[in-house]
Amino acid sequence: MFDHTLLVAEDDPQLEQLQSLDNIAHVRVVPAVGCERFAEMAYNKMAEVIEKSKAEGTALNSTVRVKSVEVFEHGANSAIYEG
Repeated sequence: MFDHTLLVAEDDPQLEQLQSLDNIAHVRVVPAVGCERFAEMAYNKMAEVIEKSKAEGTALNSTVRVKSVEVFEHGANSAIYEG
């Protein structure tokens, strides 16, 4: 989702121009960008993966759940999302 990817908010005023860069970068449009939203996206994706594995019967442990996700912007700034 994030590795080697240019994340662009769907309401970015330069969205069309940035999407045209897809021939030189993997451009992914997301609802919003920022540390807080990235933490929320990661939380929701992991919760989805865990629930899917439980529903399919492939979960190694049925009691596992996501409690929170912390995303660091740099050493002095981070955001935590708790569901």
